[in-house]
Amino acid sequence: MTPQENINNLMSKMTTALEAVRECEIIMLEEIRQIEQLQEEKGRLSEQITALNEELSLIQKDIETIKVPKAPEIVVKVEDPATVTAPISEVAAPTLVTEKHSIETLADKFHGQPSVHDKIAAKPEAATTGTRVNDVAKAISINDRLLFIKELFGKAEIFTQTVKHLNGLQSFDEAQRYLAETFPHWDNESSAVQLFLSIIHRRYL
Repeated sequence: MTPQENINNLMSKMTTALEAVRECEIIMLEEIRQIEQLQEEKGRLSEQITALNEELSLIQKDIETIKVPKAPEIVVKVEDPATVTAPISEVAAPTLVTEKHSIETLADKFHGQPSVHDKIAAKPEAATTGTRVNDVAKAISINDRLLFIKELFGKAEIFTQTVKHLNGLQSFDEAQRYLAETFPHWDNESSAVQLFLSIIHRRYL
């Protein structure tokens, strides 16, 4: 190897070493900067802790100055048993004073009046003339059907079931007894009942 080559080789090694030194310096400077940031953060945390401790001390002082009122004393006065003149069982109970009213019972109110069964069992006052029908439902118009459901049966299903049952009976007397037992609340004097009875009467002509 010539002297020039040796010099070039040494110069290359020195350049490499200098670059490594510079990289080390950069790394050290970065670490120093991070250490300084940590120290600054530590200082801020110390200040916050100091402020919190001072605030806690003030709160404790405020708590100590608060006076809790004492609960009032409850004094229970017990009488001498000897002063009790009568036992509890002998104390007179309050009496209830009621006025006497003449109450009319349902039996007295309707005494002597015909029952609902008797009313329905009577012949309908409405005209019963007309041709005989095999199906009561076909003899009832739409308007009458709506009237009967509203005034007598309440529901269309009950109306339909009743008419179907009436079609299967053999006489008007059976129909009257069935209606009296099934619908005891009907008023035989109402126009709706009279009309309904006059229609079903045609079934048994």
